[in-house]
Amino acid sequence: MNDSAKGSISGFIFQFQRALLLLCDITEKDNYITIEKVDDVAVHSDCSVLISEQDKHSFLEKKSAYEDTSIDLWRTLEIWVLKLKNNTFNDKTKFICTTNNSIRKNGALIEILSNKNYEVSKNKIIEILSNQEKKLSNYKNKGSKKGTYISKVITKISFCLENENEFKQILNNIEVNECLEIKDTVISKLNITSFDRIQQDRIFDDLIGWLINSSYSKWKNNNEAEFKKTELDKRFKLCIQSPDIVNAIFRAKKEIQFDNTEIDNKKDELFVKQIDVLKIRRESKEHFINTAIEDFIKYEIELLYVIDKGNFTEEDFLEFMDKCKEDWKLTFNSKLIKEIEDYSEDELNDIAIEVYKEVMQNYETTFKLGYAFNSENKYIKNGSLLRLSNIPEIGWHPKWKEYFLNND
Repeated sequence: MNDSAKGSISGFIFQFQRALLLLCDITEKDNYITIEKVDDVAVHSDCSVLISEQDKHSFLEKKSAYEDTSIDLWRTLEIWVLKLKNNTFNDKTKFICTTNNSIRKNGALIEILSNKNYEVSKNKIIEILSNQEKKLSNYKNKGSKKGTYISKVITKISFCLENENEFKQILNNIEVNECLEIKDTVISKLNITSFDRIQQDRIFDDLIGWLINSSYSKWKNNNEAEFKKTELDKRFKLCIQSPDIVNAIFRAKKEIQFDNTEIDNKKDELFVKQIDVLKIRRESKEHFINTAIEDFIKYEIELLYVIDKGNFTEEDFLEFMDKCKEDWKLTFNSKLIKEIEDYSEDELNDIAIEVYKEVMQNYETTFKLGYAFNSENKYIKNGSLLRLSNIPEIGWHPKWKEYFLNND
């Protein structure tokens, strides 16, 4: 692959990275971004363009895309002037020049422009124009054809100075943006800094891929590449619920090993007694108890493991337990319609079995940030419920308080 192709592809990717960052920053419900509509990337409200951004990427660290006589710089300024004149932009539009390299140099035009002092900027531009005109004259005197590039730059500089009202408006609203660590910035805005790097990379790459593929699909169908923040939120939720991401947070149950003697050590725990009180077939009860003990032990191991990795905190697990408790309460109350004394003992036992199966086997919930559980890691959900029943703050049998609360 030649250098030109590498530059084009890297610039293309950088543009979508910037689009993702601007999309993360949107706070108003009806605002949205566009890609390749009015500029490389833009932010819109219902009635105006709020931000118009030009994105330049380079692998050459010492070379700026916004040099004083860069054709890219003057083409950008020329386009912005034209779009102000045709009312695509207005006096509230913010104009941003962004690159992945450092572009701030003492005395450089782009540095002077960012200070938003029109008279100082204008004097610098006139100086640049004069120097370019002298260079062009020297080339012509020598009969050289090297003045073509300089001539184009001179034309664009002159155009901007001739349209002073619009040009002044741009320079009053221009910003220079050195976006050196764009992935880290996006990760921070998505609030996933506590995840490990593999998870962060997967989420970031997924969202960039979504923007690229969605834009392609829209363009293919003659539509503009427009995206609202709600679309990003939906995609982010789907992303963090994917098995690749979830499994990267919580290990699969089969991956967690422990000493089998721990099973016997847990058989006197209150959560086991809460299951043992249920009147069901002996073989089924043994299965329920052994599965519950295994989930309880592996939950405790994984809780410490995840907290130690820094993905989540103990407070996150406590919040999840509170959520589980509220959902248990909804199930419990939906099954126990009448007063307890209005049921027979057999009916109460049937309700207890229904509550246990509903909550432990069928109940679906999500962890913080919308993480969903699958068959391999639902022991986290079950372990939280078993921990609650071990305190006890919840129970399966309608008489659980009478049987177990404050009962040694």
